[in-house]
Amino acid sequence: ALAPHIAALERAYIIGALARTRGRVMEAAELAGISRRTLSRMLSRLDLDKSEYRSSREATAVGDDDGSI
Repeated sequence: ALAPHIAALERAYIIGALARTRGRVMEAAELAGISRRTLSRMLSRLDLDKSEYRSSREATAVGDDDGSI
């Protein structure tokens, strides 16, 4: 009965860390106080994709810094 609530909290916390670090797993792991490997396992278990938290600006070409979004 408690497990679903813990999983929901874990998921929300990890999503927040990924959003704050724009999908950078190493930085998100440091923020959460866990190893990168542990976070990677959690991403798999929680069916989360780090790329969903990367900003669209990071997908643009290098040097394309005109300030637009």
